[in-house]
Amino acid sequence: MPTRLTSLFFFVALCGCSAFTAKDDLEQLDRLTQQGLWEEARPVTQRMAREHGDSHHRVIFHLHELIASYWTADLKGALKAGQRAEKEMIDHEKRATVSLRNLGSKTAALLVNETVRPYRGSLGDRQLVNTYRALCFWRLGDLEAARVEMRRAADLRARSIDLYSKMIQGSTTEKNGLKKDHVLEHEAVRSFQARHYGDGRDREEELINPAQVFSEAILYAASKDAKHQHHAKRLLATLEKLIPEADWEQLQAAWKKDGSSSAKHLVVMVESGSAPKLRSESLDLPFTFNDRLTYLHLSLPVFDVGANQGSSLGEPLANRMDLFNVEMRHRWPSLLWSQAVSAWLKAAVENQLAKENEWLGLAASILNSATNRADTRSWSSLPARWRWMVLPVLDGQVSLPFGEKEQKLIVPDSEKAWFLHVKTNPSHRLHSAFMER
Repeated sequence: MPTRLTSLFFFVALCGCSAFTAKDDLEQLDRLTQQGLWEEARPVTQRMAREHGDSHHRVIFHLHELIASYWTADLKGALKAGQRAEKEMIDHEKRATVSLRNLGSKTAALLVNETVRPYRGSLGDRQLVNTYRALCFWRLGDLEAARVEMRRAADLRARSIDLYSKMIQGSTTEKNGLKKDHVLEHEAVRSFQARHYGDGRDREEELINPAQVFSEAILYAASKDAKHQHHAKRLLATLEKLIPEADWEQLQAAWKKDGSSSAKHLVVMVESGSAPKLRSESLDLPFTFNDRLTYLHLSLPVFDVGANQGSSLGEPLANRMDLFNVEMRHRWPSLLWSQAVSAWLKAAVENQLAKENEWLGLAASILNSATNRADTRSWSSLPARWRWMVLPVLDGQVSLPFGEKEQKLIVPDSEKAWFLHVKTNPSHRLHSAFMER
């Protein structure tokens, strides 16, 4: 038994080192992206993607590479990074993964840790991968390929609720005396959920990222095809339902193709601020195990508040923290139950080892405490929020009201209609991309 326990410590130590190395790399990247230094960030993301190409962090690095390449106009690089990230996420969805209910080994139960599992990305991540790939194709002038990517994002959007509901279906309702309902309905659990992710029933539309719908609507409105125009109007109706307080008539007037006004007004989507970082938050649940009181030590991801939210100019589209919390409310039953089963199995191992040898039980307890961390990896190179506006084109230029002074951009051709995608940051460095409408 001591030999086995020693092996456990070595295994966890190696996993911890791997996670720490990736964390250092991500912190370096965060410092660059938060300052808007995308030109410096791009080679860093490319190096990280190569170095972590075989690690369980590889998806997150492909996602960062996608964004850095997009904002430095390396569009082919962005397309490749997005393709790699999407392939990995789809493979994770299809592949039979090791689930907690299939863990027969008590040793394996001790080693379960969200941070040493492959990063799979969320359904929201996958929608945004397709959206950024669509914008890449649009910038390259391939509108048909752009619409293909938008359709893939839309298909995933339509399936999101069903996919989330299936996460909990088929799982066990009881594990070694631990009942799912008792965990999900625990007062401390309900309080934790309401405090960190919000309470209430989610409408279907809340699983939609309005920034993705907005981009898709502008893309389809750029087509002269009647079916595409009809689709754009349906998407606009969706936006009106999601954000009824916005002036959507202004947007519709700006994208019309049957008059000269469209070339005199620029539709702008603004990305601003830095996506909040996730941290691990503990949740301890008291349960009786073998006639003795024990605690299930859970760790769940929550966003840090107070992150830079960026510019408040223009009309609101989407907020990264709100989107995350909505997804968490839908993932909650599956995530919480898997964590509870893991903690329950760990408690069983601790209990058994303590009966055999007090010191082994103590060592198992220390090991569990050291490895009890939530998965705080996230696509942190995304913005804190997306907003939109319509700006006039004067003398072939458009003035962007960011920072203390207006920043002017030269419109490629003032006789044509354009969609402008803008990235801002606290230091007022501006990155922009024009797409012809």
